[in-house]
Amino acid sequence: NNKANRLQSFTPLRMSADDFNEGKYTEAAWSIIATLTKAADYYQTQTVESPYLLDILLNPSKHNAGENAESARRVAEKVLILAGTDLKVIRQELDAHFAAQPKITDNAGQKQMGQTLGQVLETARQTMSTLGDSFVSTEGLLLSLIKEDNQFTREALLRQDIKYNDILDVIKGMRAKSGPANSRSAENMYDALMKYGIDFTERAEEGKLDPVIGRDDEIRRAIQILSRRDRKSVV
Repeated sequence: NNKANRLQSFTPLRMSADDFNEGKYTEAAWSIIATLTKAADYYQTQTVESPYLLDILLNPSKHNAGENAESARRVAEKVLILAGTDLKVIRQELDAHFAAQPKITDNAGQKQMGQTLGQVLETARQTMSTLGDSFVSTEGLLLSLIKEDNQFTREALLRQDIKYNDILDVIKGMRAKSGPANSRSAENMYDALMKYGIDFTERAEEGKLDPVIGRDDEIRRAIQILSRRDRKSVV
């Protein structure tokens, strides 16, 4: 597995055995973790810190992170947007942050995991109990970044007056509908529902559904049509 081999190149600086244990993460969350060394190569550095995790999460195509990472991006974007985040500003500030970081010309050697990244991964595992998850999820990584990443994420969101509890409340609201991440494919299934399903409760709350009360004739007509359809016509 090429991703596993790349992750083995990390120097264990305050690293837990579970930090890079694929089985501890959902498929979407793991795709973000597994792309860390690619991000280090992209930014020409040997020390990988927590803002790299956010950059992969918001810009997976930049690092060729794959389709699972795209599912993670869509979930993270939905959470941040519902919390009131201006994603365009976050991405611009993230680009400026990395542009200001020192680069090395020869970064082909062993990568070193920075201390804040280790803390983010540790807190993400603790967040599993907060969300009732069986695996570290995309939402867990996002919450952990907001709590522990004092290099970028926390301050960037505070500049938009968005706090940890704001994000947590949004996630809990979403989880009331989707349930906890009890499968490694949790975000992929949720992502499919977001792309192909219709949340009628959400539409009703937003006033986007046509009223039903007082439309007895239309309802009766719909029932008549549906009751006339035979098994062959139902596809």
